[in-house]
Order: sequence, then C-alpha cells, then structure tokens
Amino acid sequence: MNEDRTGPFPAGQDQRHFNPQWLHQQLTTSAEYRLRFSDRVYRHFNNSGVLTPQASIERLLQRKAVIDNAIIAESARWGDVLRGEPYTRDVDWLNEINQLVDDYFPNRTDIVLDQFIDKGWYPTIAPPELNSEGGVVDKGFQLTMTSNRGKVYYSTDGIDPHNPHAQGGLMLTPLVTASASKRVLVPTSDVSSSWRSTVAFDDSDWDLCNGAPGGIGYEKDTGYESYITLDVAKYMHQDNAANPNASCLVRVPFTISSENLAKLSALKLGVRYDDGFIAYINGTKVVEMNAPSDPQWNSLAPDNHEAQQMETFDISPYLNQLRSGQNLLAIQALNVSLGSSDFIIMAELNGGIIEAGGELTSSSALEYTTPITISKTTRVLARTLYNGQWSAVRDITLAVTEDLSAMKITELHYHPLPTIVGTDTTDGDLYEFLEIKNLGGASINLTGAAFTKGVSYSFPTQASLAANQYIILCSSAEHFKQRYGFDADGQYTGNLSNGGERVVMTAATGDTIISVKYNDKAPWPLEADSTGQSLVSKLARPSGDPDNPAYWTVSAKIHGSPRADDSASPVQEQSETTPKVFRLYNSYPNPFNAVTTIKFDLVKETRLQLMIYNALGQQVAELIDQRLQPGQHIAVWQADQFSSGIYVACLRTEEFSQSVKLLLLK
Repeated sequence: MNEDRTGPFPAGQDQRHFNPQWLHQQLTTSAEYRLRFSDRVYRHFNNSGVLTPQASIERLLQRKAVIDNAIIAESARWGDVLRGEPYTRDVDWLNEINQLVDDYFPNRTDIVLDQFIDKGWYPTIAPPELNSEGGVVDKGFQLTMTSNRGKVYYSTDGIDPHNPHAQGGLMLTPLVTASASKRVLVPTSDVSSSWRSTVAFDDSDWDLCNGAPGGIGYEKDTGYESYITLDVAKYMHQDNAANPNASCLVRVPFTISSENLAKLSALKLGVRYDDGFIAYINGTKVVEMNAPSDPQWNSLAPDNHEAQQMETFDISPYLNQLRSGQNLLAIQALNVSLGSSDFIIMAELNGGIIEAGGELTSSSALEYTTPITISKTTRVLARTLYNGQWSAVRDITLAVTEDLSAMKITELHYHPLPTIVGTDTTDGDLYEFLEIKNLGGASINLTGAAFTKGVSYSFPTQASLAANQYIILCSSAEHFKQRYGFDADGQYTGNLSNGGERVVMTAATGDTIISVKYNDKAPWPLEADSTGQSLVSKLARPSGDPDNPAYWTVSAKIHGSPRADDSASPVQEQSETTPKVFRLYNSYPNPFNAVTTIKFDLVKETRLQLMIYNALGQQVAELIDQRLQPGQHIAVWQADQFSSGIYVACLRTEEFSQSVKLLLLK
C-alpha cells in the first residue's frame, strides 16, 4: 500500500526501453508541466474523480462481478502450483478483495498524493474551497471561494488565471554556485548521519574543493575532465585505491539572510551527475536520482547515467527547510561500479524571488473579493496564489436552466459524395456536416452544451449563437474548407452513420435541446443518401419535430447549403404565418430532467385547463385552471418529485383539446 512508484526509473534513457514514465520524469523539470500535472491530479483525486477511493472500489467490484465465478475454476486449475494447500475463491480471493476494499483503496489515494508532494510534482498550496462542485444551480446562485492563505484568482472565459508566460517574473538568485567551497570525503567506513544535517559537523580532515569549475570526479578517457576541480580517482577507482568506494560525500555550507529568506518563493537545484546522487538540505532529503532504496556509506548507483548537461530539479516544496543564517547542502554522489571509466558530481542551488511587476496572472484573471452571481451557465477556473506559487486549478461548470428552444437543426449531410481526382479518391465521410440555427431574437449561450450521441462535440466556454445565425460542425475542418471555401465553426469526433442514427444535443443542465433519428429509408428523403444532396428543413424557420420525416426535404444543390437557408425551402411559410385558434407546442426541453416549459397559443379569451397525466392515465399535476387573455402563454412543470417515465400534457378549452407527450429522465 505504501509502495512509491514515482521513480526515478532510468531504463528509458535507452531508446529501446523508452516509456511514458521516463518521459514524464524528464518533463517534470518544467514548472509549467508540473502545474498542469497537478491540475489533473486534483481532478482525478477529488470530488467524483476516477482515482478517488470510492471510484476505485467501484471499478474493482465491477471487475470482480465479471470473473467471480470463473475464479473457482482458476483456483481448481492453478491453486496448488505454488503451495500444498491450494488457493481458493472463498478464502484467498475474497480475503484479498476485502483487503483492497477495506484497507488499500481507502488509503492509497492520500499516500500517492503525499508522494507527489514530496517529489515536488504537486504544490503545497491548496486549491480554493468553493461552495459548489459544479452542476445545475438556480439562476442567481452566489458562488463563494475561500483559501486559508494567499489570494484566489478566477476566470469565467475559459482562460486560466495563471499566466504560463510569466517566467520573467521569477528572478533566480544563487545560493550555492558550482565553484563554491566544499568539503569532500570518499569514506572507507560508515560515517555518522550528522555529516548531512549538521553545519558544525567536523569535516576538517575532508578534502577541500575550491574554485572553478567546481566539479568532483575523475575521467579515465575523455569527456568530464574540463568540469573537474578535485580528482578523486585515487579514492574511488579500483585500479588506484586500496579501499575503493563508489560513494562520495559532499558538504557545501551556505548563508541566507533573514531578509532574503523571506523573499524566496522557489528553490531550484542544478546537478551534473554520473551516475546517481541523493541531495539533502539541512538533513532533509530533497531529491534523488538513480539511487538505491536503502543507501549505505558504500552504495553504488543501480544504473548508468551520462552527465550530458546540468539537470534542474524544482525543490520548492522544501523551502521551509531553509533557515536564516547557516545552512548545509549535502550530497551523496554515486558511481555505478568501482571500475567505471568516469565519475562526476557538480551542483548549484538557486532561490527564486518574484520581481516587482512580474505578471503572474493572465489577462482574464480576476481577484476574488465578493460572491459571484451566476446568472447563466458559466465555467469557472480558480487557483490560489501564495508567495509566487500557484495551486492546482478548480475547474467547474455551473449550469443554469436557460431557454434554448429557439435552437433548431436545419441541415444534416450524413452521406456526402467523395472527391475523385484521377486515381485518387477522398472518402465522402470527410465532408460530413450538420447545421444548427438560432431562430430566436436574442443570442443563445452555449457554454456547456454538447453533442452527446451520434457524434461528439463540446462547445467551448462562452460559446454563443447570435439571433438568426448558424453554427456549422463538420467531420473534417480541412476537407470542409476545401469543398465549401470557408471554415466550419467546429469539428466533431466520430461520423454520422450512412444508414441513419440518433443525433442528440444537450444543454449544460443535461436537458435535450435537439434530438433527431434520421434514416436512409422511406418516408425519409432518399436523395440525401449518397447522391450528393443533404437533408434540409422544409421551412427556413422550422417548428416541428425533427424526428418526423415530414420536417425534412433534400437540398436544392449538390453538397448542400451550409450556413444558408436552402432555396428548396418555400419562401412563404403558410404553416408559420396562418394563425390557429388554439395551439399546444411540444414542450422544451423534451426529454427533460426536472423542469420543462410548455407553450401554447390563444386567440381569444377563454377558460382552460392544462393537466399532466402519467402513463396509466392518472392526473398527477394541474398547471392551469383559469381564464386567460389571448396571446402566447408559457407554463412550467417542476417535476422534481416525479419518477422517470412518460407523461402527457393535456390542454382543454370549451372548444379545443390537444395533448403532447413528455419524457422525464433522471
């Protein structure tokens, strides 16, 4: 349970053994990479993340359910291979499952997080606490943010409040230079551990290394000789030393004033090493590379490592180990063998001070001072900034129920023609697109909206669609522009089925905005299937159900007419302009989760009833029972207390009645 798998593991240095862990190790020298890594750690280790104890337990139990009975046969076949008393499902298998559920997973997440912090891969600054983890909230919800130290910065436009280009704001000041005076010992017996923790430790009989370039090592061939100030071959190499040792101890004292210590916000250790090392600040281990798990006075490095350059390690989490006055940087340097042809250790220590005027925040960042009123669906990114260090990000979307009923699907090109040039053919699937239009009189907020079935596409933060404008989404942005001469608004993942399927667009609340199940068979327009024409709405301002084939016709032009009303649609829309005495519209959204809006038209004053019935024909809600004036009216059904299922909204007057089906999904 306590095993540390963070490494470092050097095998990836060899191209044949390259692996993601080794790449990650190299990238962790970048402060920006570490911050992005911490963002993902926070996302997956907290709230409903995939690496929380509960989520991990649920995955394990799902796997267990699949193979539970098969384990009986497995134990019968192999259970006695390694011992006389066979392993069995009821004892060994279930005991191990219970140990994982009761002990391992409940503790492992926090253990790994502590390991990341010790590595410097996760900041010691906690993200801000929010009074919502995201999801559906009421319009006017007050979002609050708190932090036990530092300031909280946030943004609502999708841009990180942290400025990734703010490196100029951090000024590095040397605490220990590579040429600094240091004491060196290649021990011939065990040494008290105080050599690495006590500034006053008596090292007067150790060798002195002083001046540039400052390296300690030896070179039997060529390569490191220009870095070496103190040659230690006579102590370390088996051909030169009577009692050779692959470990070399280095002590570098340094001083920090209280004034400068208070200014430090970062700590970076640079090391040139062949083959490994363990570094300590005032006795606390701050970083190790290519070192054994239990180092002794005569330990060797487990693998080769060529010192091609000075490598930088961010040891900022150990700033609290520094003290005003005398400090000690101690290093146990390791060679891979007593007969190795070379060895080098060089080190420098730098402190980071935030320069006045250094812009650590992005142009979108706002400092949190008072609660934020959420009046529409909003994505919020928030971080804590303390002493020049950023926390991991809090990334939430607060979904507000908004009227998106004016959003209609107006074109669907699911089986385009290919492009053929000579013997080269470009598959028609690369030219797919779909078109949606805002038929309303105001802009529609699309933050958090997404196509979730058929194809996949998430609208970016603060995306919107102006009145009477279109959005075009395509399967390939490159090929769409080649054919139509302009850029689509986005590229979805997946493809529209040539044989028909359901395509669904949902709001941030999870409510359905658009749902259409098209087909390539009658009564659907057959010409839209591989002849080059697209499906287009019959009306430029459609109001019916796109699931109904009568909603659709085929485009007048080959390849369709993206971002334009199709000329095949009638100019005079009689069904839209001819008034009706009474009309009950399809509810919106439908299907819905908890709340749906029901719209109806009256052309004269009348008494009416608007009732909700369940699938058994039982009345479950009364929305209206009164006289109303002529005009368009809206009723809202709040269905929190009702279970998922099919319901019917029924409108009755003295001379008219109409019903529409509602689908409640929770």
